[in-house]
Amino acid sequence: MAFIDSSKFTVKALSASGRENVDLKLDISPPLIKRNKNTADISLYLNKGLEPFIQNSRNRYEEEIKYGIGDHTILLKEININKIKPKYARQLEEEQAVEFSENLNGKGQADQVITAGDIEKFGGATLYDVLNGRLAGVEFHRDTNGQLAPFSIRSSNQLNGPAQPMAVVIDGTFGRDITLIPVSQIGSVEVLRTMTYLAVYGSRASNGVLVITSKHGQPGQIPPASAAGSVEYRPQGYYKALKFYSPQYDGPKVNMPDLRSTITWQPVIQTDKDGNAYFEYFNADGKGNYRVVIEGIDYKTGSLGRQVYRYKVE
Repeated sequence: MAFIDSSKFTVKALSASGRENVDLKLDISPPLIKRNKNTADISLYLNKGLEPFIQNSRNRYEEEIKYGIGDHTILLKEININKIKPKYARQLEEEQAVEFSENLNGKGQADQVITAGDIEKFGGATLYDVLNGRLAGVEFHRDTNGQLAPFSIRSSNQLNGPAQPMAVVIDGTFGRDITLIPVSQIGSVEVLRTMTYLAVYGSRASNGVLVITSKHGQPGQIPPASAAGSVEYRPQGYYKALKFYSPQYDGPKVNMPDLRSTITWQPVIQTDKDGNAYFEYFNADGKGNYRVVIEGIDYKTGSLGRQVYRYKVE
């Protein structure tokens, strides 16, 4: 299957008798995405190595504005942020933690937000150990199944009533025993206790909700199971690139300087029976050393080949 970013897949299964009470475990395979061999050579002076590319990109940007090409905004001067006020630092931390939250009220719209950074500071073997005593208005008790579960001290319909069991939503799905969720996989915990945030979840969440979001973007990471007989998986996809743009100078003359940093990219080059192939392209106007990377695969044996060489444009 071809998909981009970190799409969510749900794998479901039933027992031989058709029951959902099964435990699914997905194999964690190593990520297929390896180090990009086309990256620049290792340099001890990174800023110096990037300086020609940055300057060339800046010159091209200015030329595009000059000739009215592309949709550009005003380029502001560089601003160095030396210190972030604690208030805004906390706000930024919460925004990053709830980036993938499926809170129906909106990301971070909750009575209280616990981030992965908070969890790491608190410490604890289970999520219960981490959250116990740190959530406003929430206690942890044994439910009817004998499992530890969150209880709201004051229910939404009884001002001074006894603690009521809260609903748990894991990655957008009403979940399971929170003590079984690996602490290292938690990205954020959002506490919903007031009617402002509970109304959207309906009657089954009238006593409060814990919205738990697992960490995303890590290759091969498997979030906790979302329901009996099912498990969710968010593998990283890949981007199927479109055709690479390359200027055609055999047409009308163009007065605009050619300041491209990447000259050409050919995704498919078929060799003849003797292993030879031919293609052509236009260099940019910049003089200097150009780096060419050629990679290929043998259709019959699957053998890989790679060659890097340089040439000088004067």
